[in-house]
Amino acid sequence: LTHAPALSEQLSRRPGLLDGLIDRSAFNAPPNAAEIAKRLLEAAGAGGLDAVLERVRILIGERRFALGVQLIAGSRDPITIAEGYSDLAEGAIRALTQLTTRDFEQRHGRIAGGELIVLGLGRLGGGALTHASDLDLIYLFDAPEGAMSDGDKTLSATDYYNRLASRVSAALAMPTAAGPLYDVDTRLRPQGAQGMLAVSLDAFEQYQRREAWTWEHMALCRARPVHGSAEGQQRLAEAVRSILCLDRDPVRTRADAATMRDDMARHKPPS
Repeated sequence: LTHAPALSEQLSRRPGLLDGLIDRSAFNAPPNAAEIAKRLLEAAGAGGLDAVLERVRILIGERRFALGVQLIAGSRDPITIAEGYSDLAEGAIRALTQLTTRDFEQRHGRIAGGELIVLGLGRLGGGALTHASDLDLIYLFDAPEGAMSDGDKTLSATDYYNRLASRVSAALAMPTAAGPLYDVDTRLRPQGAQGMLAVSLDAFEQYQRREAWTWEHMALCRARPVHGSAEGQQRLAEAVRSILCLDRDPVRTRADAATMRDDMARHKPPS
């Protein structure tokens, strides 16, 4: 309680978190993201979306708490714990996106040949989170031009994936009995807070090539897809790589980077 105020606050809200530590598997090495997503989906069970999401969020909260205990107990390398936090977040994104999409399709149907792809940046993109890290995400979609959903309430691809992305963010950020699950930051998307929550993959690539600032390209240095089909993730990864490999003016790039570092030093001084 003394060493980790964040964990003690969670425990004060939900003492049952201690029960999860009785199982020795709580101190096992963290599984990878794919295995975590599989376990979460299996544990989700049936029922309404709210009940299903709550069961999954409880399991995620228990796993995060166990990782924090491993860290302060010194039972595992801190880098392994950081990677475990990242895998847990990625598994949560995959599972909660699938569950949310399944419910969304019941009302609005599907878009043939379309999909939602999620790009992780920052610590998530780098594969090493802390207990307090937020999730830097960009929502993208890939769909045929002019595509419409086939449900009772038809939506264009843009409306469809923007509404779906909003629901995914809500599923990740919804407060639980032990406090908020994750803080989701989507401000790195094209046009920032003024832009649409989800944009097409083509629009994302055009924006990055024609309008993005140097710091936006610097953020892509730690970007990686964390949800989507294998083909969709590969296409996005190739698009990011092509953007990072663009020809640049080295003098301007250094100047832009220095300006950004100065701004960070002013707005986020060391404590």
